[in-house]
Formats: sequence, structure tokens, C-alpha cells
Amino acid sequence: MTLFRARFCRSFWGPLQSLSTRVKRNDPIVFFFSGYSAKSDHGGGPPVGVICPFDITTNGGISDKVLLQAFDLLSQSCGNNITVFLDCVGDCFNWDTPVSCAVIFPNKAAENEEGGVFTSAIIKVVNTQVGQLQSITMTAEEFSERVQSTIARDDVVVHCIGMNVDRPLFNSEAPQGH
Repeated sequence: MTLFRARFCRSFWGPLQSLSTRVKRNDPIVFFFSGYSAKSDHGGGPPVGVICPFDITTNGGISDKVLLQAFDLLSQSCGNNITVFLDCVGDCFNWDTPVSCAVIFPNKAAENEEGGVFTSAIIKVVNTQVGQLQSITMTAEEFSERVQSTIARDDVVVHCIGMNVDRPLFNSEAPQGH
């Protein structure tokens, strides 16, 4: 096991794995990351997208492939009702169509007077929905469209990918995959 792998297991996978004993199968799980992302050519292969946690200098970044593998493993015990919000430059990732989660991310990082426009838009949409309905009754895809319209900027495009983008967001009653 490489040093990076050992640190990854302690700092990232450990908390994710502990969810399997604390949540019921198919409970909604939300993973939110706000920060930097980059392309890395580490290892001499093709560039890979990585999220850059605050401790990247000591523990390294977390690649898109490793993120999806972690969510795949988590979904085996918890179900695939996992929504991933990445407030970072999402276009650097090599996403295919994730099976275990829906991933919502902007194509680029952008800020305004309130801070990050993606995170601010998520908060506004959640506050509006919960205030009106006491729950969020839209799909992941509809949610991402609302976030996009809240951002209201042509240069920031919100993407929503995955096999489950048509599932009601944060809803444990919806049909599940695994």
C-alpha cells in the first residue's frame, strides 16, 4: 500500500466507511466538496482530475477515479442514493456515467460578493424549497437546473451526471439500484 493510499484510507475512506453502520440502506447521503481541483499527470499516464483537500501537500489529491471507487464501495452497503456536490472546476474530471451516485458540479469556479456562486446557489435553492414545501421534492437533475438558473451566468454551466439523476433528491423512498 502506497503512502498516499494509506493516508487516503485514514482521512477519507474511514469516515465514508463509518456511514455504513450509521445509516439505513438507501438513506440519502450527501458528499459536498468546495475547494480546488486540478489535472494531475502524476505517474506519467494521462492527466487525471483530482480534488485538492486542504492537506494536499501532505496527503495528496483525490482522483476522480478514486472518488468514484469510494462511492461504489459505499453504495454496496448503503445503496446508491448518494448525491455528490463538487464546488470546484468540474471540467477537469474524467467522469463517465457514475452508477453509484449523482454528481452535480459547475464547469468552472466563480465568485461574486457572496462567495462561491455554486455553493451560494445551492443554499438559495435549498432554502427556497424547504421554506415552501418542508422537503425537497425535485430530482437531482431538476435541482441542478434550479441551481443553474439561480447562478444566472452564461460562463458557469452546472452539470448533473450519473445513472440516478432522475431520482428524487434526498429521498429514501425512491426506487434504488444496488
